[in-house]
Amino acid sequence: MPDAPTDASEGSVRVRLAHVARRAALCDAGVVDLAGGPLRSTAQGGRAVEGVVVAAQGDGCHELTVHLIARPVALAELGRRVRAGVLAGVEAAGLMGELGAVHVTVAGLLADEQLPKPAA
Repeated sequence: MPDAPTDASEGSVRVRLAHVARRAALCDAGVVDLAGGPLRSTAQGGRAVEGVVVAAQGDGCHELTVHLIARPVALAELGRRVRAGVLAGVEAAGLMGELGAVHVTVAGLLADEQLPKPAA
């Protein structure tokens, strides 16, 4: 499935929230990537934002879950940092009124020696 539009001002509220969360999570040095797949993405029109699930919460807001692949770091602290980054990004995007619960899960760990080597 192709990526959804990369601009957080495009698409549905769900897709916009997913883009903001993805960008915020990937800015943390403890995050290697996000774990995608059909159950770990937010899709619209045949396109997906991998690693973030945004769903209606039932009260008019949207619940958001970020699925991290992390380096071996203090995971509770990493979760707090990623959550804070997501909240800051959502606020900056003017979407706080749309956001409900925010969850951060660690879907996998990669040690530094398991990371791809940069090209020489």
